[in-house]
Amino acid sequence: MWTWKPHYYSPGLSFYNFPYAFGLLFATGLYAIYQQRGAAFVEDYKSLLASTGEASAVDLAARFGIHIRTKKFWEDSLAIIGKRIERYCEL
Repeated sequence: MWTWKPHYYSPGLSFYNFPYAFGLLFATGLYAIYQQRGAAFVEDYKSLLASTGEASAVDLAARFGIHIRTKKFWEDSLAIIGKRIERYCEL
């Protein structure tokens, strides 16, 4: 999808692109946590999804021991994306 949606990459549309970028990185960061915690994370994940809209992203994530203001959360997310890019390049 990202290959035929060039407006995602327009710096003049930051108001439009931020939610996409944040959502992708947040979701990927949650996946990184799942990889670390395993099945024990599944119930927290379901509860987090059910609580969407009840608080800011920072406060909501913190309820589940997820600290999105830390550099590590975002680095873990980007590491997964980096591995996907490497795999793409290999193919």
